[in-house]
Amino acid sequence: MTTNTYILTGKRLDGHIEVTYINGLLNAVTMPLKSPLTDVQFEALKSKVSMHERDLANLKLIGITCECAPKPNEQIALFCRKYLQYKGIKYVVGKAEAGKVKLVKFDELMLDVYFTSQSFSFKDKHCIHNLVKFYNELRAEVAAGIKSKYPAHFDRDYFNKLPAGEQKMYLSHLTSLGLVPKQVRGVTVDWVKKGANL
Repeated sequence: MTTNTYILTGKRLDGHIEVTYINGLLNAVTMPLKSPLTDVQFEALKSKVSMHERDLANLKLIGITCECAPKPNEQIALFCRKYLQYKGIKYVVGKAEAGKVKLVKFDELMLDVYFTSQSFSFKDKHCIHNLVKFYNELRAEVAAGIKSKYPAHFDRDYFNKLPAGEQKMYLSHLTSLGLVPKQVRGVTVDWVKKGANL
């Protein structure tokens, strides 16, 4: 028995729709939408969501994109890879965690935020149980963007205290903010906005 779940998204959908096929036949439709479908949207969806999995390409005709949802074992494998990357040891998956991972959907970016976050909820408490428990807080942190640990201006004392590798990352951070080095007699004295009086 093969079970595949697809996530349907579109410009006019406020959220997404999940369709599940078992052995190629439609089994379930879940609509965790923030606002309900209009009658026109519902009729269009009914006419294009086929009983057969092979016909999912028809959804493009009404502006809906379809992507296969990751399976729980793929999610666990991704978490284990990221855990090894950040912690340097293999993660041992508990029996209950396999069921819990079905409740959430995450990708590499979200896990990068999870493992590097300074939030009290996540820091040094890295496990699937904790990820699921604080999933909404993690989503909020991802939506807010990854905050840099470097200041948004050039600070020579801070720069001199950093190891060589970190110094390069700090300078890359300043460059990403649109700053360029201001030099006097070949010595960098500050970083200023590009086009400012150098």
